[in-house]
Amino acid sequence: MQGSGYCNACGKELFPGARFCTYCGAVRQAGAAVGREVLEIRRVGIASAAKLFFLLNALLGLFLGLGLAALGMSGLHSLTGPLGAELPVPLPAVPWAALVLVFPVVYGILGGIAGAVLAVLYNILAWGAGGLRLGVNRSA
Repeated sequence: MQGSGYCNACGKELFPGARFCTYCGAVRQAGAAVGREVLEIRRVGIASAAKLFFLLNALLGLFLGLGLAALGMSGLHSLTGPLGAELPVPLPAVPWAALVLVFPVVYGILGGIAGAVLAVLYNILAWGAGGLRLGVNRSA
């Protein structure tokens, strides 16, 4: 029995084991290894998702920390209001170099926790409803 794939004539997904396309009636090609195939992600590794989310969010935190540190050191944080009153901005009290170190760590930890939680939720939902289906092209 062949696995599911895609029709070479119309490109629509074929049912597993079907000899003909349900949509256009074309005969299924014998070379199922060549062409499009459907893969299903049924489970996501919790540790790998946490690690990936940690790294992505730490990188985001680094860019945010660098941007805020540059803004603070430029002096633009002490702007005046419309009538000449100075705006209350808490940024002058923050040591600017610490932002570059603190933001990636905090964002990374929060992102790692979020990645682990999302992986657990995905695994629970994919167990009950099925995983994410991806159509991929295979070459000979």
